[in-house]
Amino acid sequence: MLVASLSLLIGMLLGGGNISAFVIEDFPKEVKTNIDDKERQKEVISSFKPYEKEFKKVQKDLNKSKKKMKKLNLDRNASSKDIQEILDDANLAWKGVQTTGVQNRVKTLEMLSDEEWELIIAKSLEEFDKKEIKKQEKAYKEFEKNFAKLQSTVEKEISDADHKAKILATLDTFKSDMKNYVDANMNRTIRELEEFGEKDANEEELNEALAAIDDAREQFFDGIVKLHFDLVESTTDEEWTKIAKSVNKIF
Repeated sequence: MLVASLSLLIGMLLGGGNISAFVIEDFPKEVKTNIDDKERQKEVISSFKPYEKEFKKVQKDLNKSKKKMKKLNLDRNASSKDIQEILDDANLAWKGVQTTGVQNRVKTLEMLSDEEWELIIAKSLEEFDKKEIKKQEKAYKEFEKNFAKLQSTVEKEISDADHKAKILATLDTFKSDMKNYVDANMNRTIRELEEFGEKDANEEELNEALAAIDDAREQFFDGIVKLHFDLVESTTDEEWTKIAKSVNKIF
């Protein structure tokens, strides 16, 4: 069963929600470790490879999109159309690989016996849980640290008391909105994610699980866009220059 942890959900939002349809870190390695028959190893891994190739390509493309987004986020004159275009392209690419992943997962994992499922998937998910908890807790702590630094930068660099109060209020609203969203949707998202730990999960169930993650990711990025324009509205050109890089560090 996948970890039912607030840190996992928040970490997925901060990281864009990019999760492989196979979940475990190294599927081919687990196949080679737990299936003795070389021909069956080759058959199962060959079924998985096309998805692995597409997944890695999309991951690289999404990292490029993230860099573009950070660069655009520094631009006080960036339009909502420019920012939304990057997010829409990223979401389209990710949804495409999700569809491929679910189809490939169902096809590939049907090749495994119940015993092989337990050895390759169920056992590996336990290890995934442990690693994921640490990774996502680290991501959330990093977010908290950088958010505190951003607030400190505002306190230090913005001399106008009214502007300072407005900017800090904007930041507080953003953080509160994100927390409220997570609190409201955590149970649904975790419940859907747990489908990936079920051997008999079908294509429809897995797509519903990914749709929950998509909803979370899209609302999170909507919050980022809103924060950008709220901060632009609350600052002068000089003030924006002082805080923009600190804003980027929280994403």
